[in-house]
Amino acid sequence: MTTPEATKRARANKRKGASWQSDIRNALRAGRYDVEILELSGKEDEGDLVVRLGGGKYIVIEAKNEARIDIPGYLREAQVEGDNFADHRPGVERTDVQRIAVVKARGKGIEDAYVIERFSQRFPDIAA
Repeated sequence: MTTPEATKRARANKRKGASWQSDIRNALRAGRYDVEILELSGKEDEGDLVVRLGGGKYIVIEAKNEARIDIPGYLREAQVEGDNFADHRPGVERTDVQRIAVVKARGKGIEDAYVIERFSQRFPDIAA
């Protein structure tokens, strides 16, 4: 059974996460990017935000606002959710979707956020 304190913390964390997603969306829109917050899809979640780059290319963003940073976990989550995003859209190949995690730096604004991606995604031609 959950305690009232645990429920209160969970709600506060959900609000912080939603606020962080909005901060990312607003910053990207200010930079004139075509970006939307994605809806939760349960076990086949597609990430938190998507940036449409044109030419059938996308960036799926996993937004994280947590005290403890878990880079491998964030990248695993971004990979699975980016795959789900592509798989749910006819004509979109998994290779058309870039996957990143945008992690809030504690006590800092969006301009100081960390953007994390796999080396092999940034440089696919030299990955072994």
